[in-house]
This record gives sequence, structure tokens and C-alpha cells, in this order.
Amino acid sequence: FVHVLKTVPPIIDFVGSFLNDINDGLQFPYYIELKCSEFFTLLRHYYTKANLAAFFHPLLNKNMEFTSFVHRNYMKVKTVKEFAALRYSSLSSFEKQFKASFGVSPYKWMMNKKSADIYYDLCHTHMTLKEISVKYDFTSMPQFSNFCKRSFGISPGAIRRNLPEHN
Repeated sequence: FVHVLKTVPPIIDFVGSFLNDINDGLQFPYYIELKCSEFFTLLRHYYTKANLAAFFHPLLNKNMEFTSFVHRNYMKVKTVKEFAALRYSSLSSFEKQFKASFGVSPYKWMMNKKSADIYYDLCHTHMTLKEISVKYDFTSMPQFSNFCKRSFGISPGAIRRNLPEHN
């Protein structure tokens, strides 16, 4: 299960401003520490503890090294077998460790994560539908559209058309 936090304008504004500052060269440790503190204050103000706990859970569980590996590498593989090989692990050992860390099978997690990432890209980027389909290794637009229909109940174009004007 992937928990997504609904975006709120003050946090979007903060992140945009912070990224601009970083790109302009404001990369001093004290400044970054202050901005991180401000960011976490905003998170605590706009989201409940339960929502934040659910959102950060994949990074804060008992096996942080393993979960960090998963989050760093899930886009590099297409199958659970490839994921296990990247970890230099047997398939059964990888699946067992994954289930213990994430509470679901690696395949189900990968599909949920892929769906969440695609939905994010559809709603929050200016990438074309073709660019998104290529990014997620779909072999054709109909395959991408069918994936979206199975995952979200509507086509990727319909998702975009149903977005509020400010996105």
C-alpha cells in the first residue's frame, strides 16, 4: 500500500521556493538545516500524525537499509526476479524480506508504486502521455491506457481532463 499525501499550496510554494534557492547557490548547511526544520513544521501543520506516519512508514520501519535499497532501485527493474538479483539475493529470500518490511508482496508493491508514480506524473507534470508511457516502459499507448483503466478506472487522458485548473 502506497500512502499519498494530498498536496497543499503552501507546501508546493515552499518546495518551489526552496528549489529555486538551491539552484541559485544557497547551499549552505545552516540554511538547509533551517529550511528542513521549516518544511517539517509545515508538514506537521497541514497533515495529521496518522497521515505522516503512513506516508513515512516505508522509510522508518525496522529494516531501513533494505527499504532504502528498494526506494532507490525500484525504477531500475521490471520484475521481482530482477529486483532480487540486483540485491544479490535469492528470489525466495528477497520476497520474504520484502514482505516483512513492506507488508505486501514485492509484485503488489511494485504495481501500487508504479500506479502512484504514474498518477502523480499525470496530475503534476507537463510530460506528454507518450513520455509517461515511455518512462514506465509501456510498449504501446494502448497498453499504457489499459493499465490506467485497470488501475484508476479511466484513461490517462481522462485523468488529465478531470484535473482542476490550478494543477
